[in-house]
Amino acid sequence: LLDVRRAWEAVVSTQSTGRKCPSGQTTDSAGSVSRQECHFTSCDSGRKVVIENGRIRCEDCPRGYYQNARNQTSCKKCDWDTYQDSEGSSSCNRCPQNHVTYTTGGSDASDCEGPAIQLATGQN
Repeated sequence: LLDVRRAWEAVVSTQSTGRKCPSGQTTDSAGSVSRQECHFTSCDSGRKVVIENGRIRCEDCPRGYYQNARNQTSCKKCDWDTYQDSEGSSSCNRCPQNHVTYTTGGSDASDCEGPAIQLATGQN
């Protein structure tokens, strides 16, 4: 996955000047003309880096997704038997005991269905 520095280098490569901001810094758009426009950009966990029209910004992960690391370009779907009903989360919530989800990306506690079926094994 791209980190913010690599994302900036990708944006910078489209500029004709070829000048780069100092390591770890970026500008709000491609074509910036002054070093004073350089600033640090860091997306916290629960958010992802978005590069659109030469601009770099942070965006909350949607419901049903999470991101537990900083400066990532995507969010992860909540796994089986978990859900996330809030935006901008760094983890997913476990379903209540004996409840399950039948898909990934659960976005509400109601996605947890139960009680889970207990299969008979013939053993105690």
